[in-house]
Amino acid sequence: NSSGFSGWSPTFSFTTRVPDSEVPVLSSPADQETEADTSLTLEWNTAENADSYHIQLSLQSDFSSFLIDSSSHSQITFDVDGLAHLTTYYWRVRSTNASGESSWSQIFEFQTKEKENRLPVVTNSLGERTLDEDFNSFDVAVLDTVFTDPEGESLNFEITKYDTTLFTPSLSADTLKLTSVSNAFGSGSVTVKATDNEGADILDVLNITVAPVNDTPQINNIPDSLRFNNDEDITFTLDTSIVDVEDLKEDLQVEVTADEDDIDVSLDEDLLVTVSAPDFVGEGTLTITVTDGGGAVAEAFITIIVETSVSNELNNEIPVEFALGQNYPNPFNPS
Repeated sequence: NSSGFSGWSPTFSFTTRVPDSEVPVLSSPADQETEADTSLTLEWNTAENADSYHIQLSLQSDFSSFLIDSSSHSQITFDVDGLAHLTTYYWRVRSTNASGESSWSQIFEFQTKEKENRLPVVTNSLGERTLDEDFNSFDVAVLDTVFTDPEGESLNFEITKYDTTLFTPSLSADTLKLTSVSNAFGSGSVTVKATDNEGADILDVLNITVAPVNDTPQINNIPDSLRFNNDEDITFTLDTSIVDVEDLKEDLQVEVTADEDDIDVSLDEDLLVTVSAPDFVGEGTLTITVTDGGGAVAEAFITIIVETSVSNELNNEIPVEFALGQNYPNPFNPS
């Protein structure tokens, strides 16, 4: 007043508070996005006065449960992995500072895109194989080592095409097997299809060469033994008994020999064998040897039993009638 200034009032102190942080504005993925990846980054704009952010991701629009509930995040991006395909997600963000938390941002929803099925691939082709004729059975490959699914799914296998004249293919526990066709040789192929659970498939071809092998001739349907008298000849034919799958019969070398010098053997061009032994009694062995054009040899053996002929003092006549006559005198009845 006119008299001057009063003394100072008591000193009060105060501290200004940090301004409230602003509400974040979401940017990506956009609201109602329908082709989002299953691995993506959540992005939002910087909120003024924000020190950190609180992020929530949920399958429910009311956020009654969370897939992600992360606070104290300092960045304006958040990486998310392992989302399911064709699934709707909801997310929101709020900012925080020393004064507290902002309100939640607008809720954005997005849908992940449909799973893109990738075709199976051939990682180790069936390629080519060369097998000998009459190989019997051959395991080609375990097909899980031939085909691979990029998504790691199991594959189903099927034989779709093959040459029926050379071999028969089959699948056993995902192993490709071949069974030979008797005496067949040449070139052929097997086509195998691998299919994933979504129906995508891929083919691979096995090319097979079956190399010819010289087959041994066969001697069939000959007797184990022959029995005859030494005053007669015996004949039999080999024409229907000798078989060779590669050579004509006239190109085969056929020999018939006896182990006893007194047994005579002859073989004509029609493969008719004649055996005689006029000066021999006992047993001997005939050896039949067949050699084909490739040098393969087959042998068969026949036991020869030669018996002595029985002479007939009646000049081979057989009695046709017998008679009993009275004996005179009868010593037991002298009268």
